Amino acid sequence: MNGSPNELAPYTLIHDGYYSGIEQAAEQISVSKPSLNRYLRSLKDKGLIEKRGNRKSGTWIILR
Repeated sequence: MNGSPNELAPYTLIHDGYYSGIEQAAEQISVSKPSLNRYLRSLKDKGLIEKRGNRKSGTWIILR
């Protein structure tokens, strides 16, 4: 995975199937929700992850 150290934790949560929602994920990796959203957006912009489904209840998946 090519990303910053801060992006590794959310990437790993998604990869391992533990991403269950923004609140729970932020708590699991000890970051704020805005920080987690920033990391997810960066991973998405790099083409590493994608969100499937609707905005609120969609699922993040690993692309590479």
